[in-house]
Amino acid sequence: SGISGALAKGEIYKPTNDGVVIYFKTENIDKTLKIVIENGGQMLYPKTSNEELGFVAEFEDSEGNRIALHQSSN
Repeated sequence: SGISGALAKGEIYKPTNDGVVIYFKTENIDKTLKIVIENGGQMLYPKTSNEELGFVAEFEDSEGNRIALHQSSN
């Protein structure tokens, strides 16, 4: 349920970590960050509590894009 999307790669697309930050929902931020690092990404902002809203973290993927993660508190 919710919004669906896709990741696209092409000559006209320029990776950046200075632009818009897209948040992806994950059931387990720790597991997702581990996969990111195993695939050439790096953590930019560690898992942090956002009180009752859950947890957030940010990483740079292997192409240089800054991406954020959200994990619900429940």
